[in-house]
Amino acid sequence: MAVVEQYETGRGAFASGALEERALGPRSPWARLLGVRHDPSTIAKIWTGQLWQRTYVRGLVVLDVATVLMGVGAAIAGAQLTDRGTAINEVLAAVLVPLWLAGLLCARVYEMRHLAEGTEEFKRVSLTGIFLTALVGAGVFLADAPASRLFVAAALPGVTALLLVERALARTMLNAKRRTGACQHRVVAVGTVADVEHLLGQIDRAGGRGWNVVAACIPDAGSAEMRIGVRTLPVGDPEEAAGYAAVHGADTIAITNTGLLEHNGLRRLAWDLEGSDVHLLISPALTDVAGPRVTIRPLFNLPLLHLEQPQFNGPQRFYKNVTDRIFAAAGLILLSPLLAAIAIAIKLGDRGSVFFTQDRVGANGERFRCIKFRTMVPAAEDMLIDLTDRNESGGVLFKIKNDPRVTRVGSILRKTSLDELPQLINVLRGEMSLVGPRPPLPIEVDQYEADVHRRLLVKPGITGLWQVSGRSDLTWDESVRLDLYYVENWSPLVDLNILAKTAAAVVRGSGAY
Repeated sequence: MAVVEQYETGRGAFASGALEERALGPRSPWARLLGVRHDPSTIAKIWTGQLWQRTYVRGLVVLDVATVLMGVGAAIAGAQLTDRGTAINEVLAAVLVPLWLAGLLCARVYEMRHLAEGTEEFKRVSLTGIFLTALVGAGVFLADAPASRLFVAAALPGVTALLLVERALARTMLNAKRRTGACQHRVVAVGTVADVEHLLGQIDRAGGRGWNVVAACIPDAGSAEMRIGVRTLPVGDPEEAAGYAAVHGADTIAITNTGLLEHNGLRRLAWDLEGSDVHLLISPALTDVAGPRVTIRPLFNLPLLHLEQPQFNGPQRFYKNVTDRIFAAAGLILLSPLLAAIAIAIKLGDRGSVFFTQDRVGANGERFRCIKFRTMVPAAEDMLIDLTDRNESGGVLFKIKNDPRVTRVGSILRKTSLDELPQLINVLRGEMSLVGPRPPLPIEVDQYEADVHRRLLVKPGITGLWQVSGRSDLTWDESVRLDLYYVENWSPLVDLNILAKTAAAVVRGSGAY
């Protein structure tokens, strides 16, 4: 028997409220007053489903207004130093505040699908700032308004920067709450047992990240509950996904296998969700492919997915090579006092060499000498044979916690990743990149399976997805998967995101040994 009887095919059961009324009973005055779809007995269950989203979005609106006012006010104060265009500056300021908020609304930065995940939120805020800067700048020029150039130059880019910082802080606070189990997207997964187990594994490997599978719709389940992986979930039929979303207070339905729904079943499910706050996510059966490479290409009235080829050459690659060298040179100059201090500490520790160089394999299989600060005793290589049976990586890598070969200074350098800084020299030489796969040893490459050789299509990096996703705590398979994902989907924006996350990973020091 269906958990929730379908209301009317094609009308949108959620829009009418019938689906929820049947599943949970009529809403009480308390539920209507609080603006939720369920009675107080179920409010605790859906707190991580919908209420937190509304609170978060409303909080962002308030923060955005305060940030824009602060940025514009600071620009006016700075422009007053020029004693030019004071009146017109105040007029522009009065216009800019609502203009900014209208721009953010038009950019749809308050939609939950763009918030708290990925870089789309920051990209849309940045594009709004660029558009408004061009619009206001052109307007002031064409009108020949006596506005202060300092005001125009500071108000728009300055507010953009402040908004990006504000939203980064808001996301940090949200992620902190998510680590306590609050502010979770409640998900109903639709697929086979293997599909749902894979989804659960991906979520667990990502540390949860605010996604909580609360139910599953599996064909021929045969019982009301089923153990999938390490969890026991309520299960139902794929055709009842909308009803399960209502019963379990879910805000997301994830279709991991579209073949389980009968002809037009997916369309009916979309109809049932009309008027609700429930998002419908559909797996395109493409694994480890980033969104920018996937576009919808209508063909014969069919919405087909067009998969772009990875970019290994061209303007983006040239841009990456140039910026890598510029930032490496700047980093070596700015960090020279720190580098000197580390070198002295290593030398005083055991009078051994400061640097450790080792053959590594770079792009296209070319070998180079990778430079690092020495973190082990001078005879570390000779001691390796006696430690082979203690390997904890489960793959071709050799990793053990509490390695007896690591020196006291070396343990601090490893924990903070400061031992990697000399690799800026490798970047300056063009042998490495700031961001890329982990530079492998020749003996590791000799054990690669065919697919893993794709790691060598790009330069290895000082940091990468492996650095911000667990570092030494990663298994061999996870490390390979992350490196291949980067190779296939890298972009300048992805690099910037990884560099930003690297700082947080280093500060936490998790997974480093």
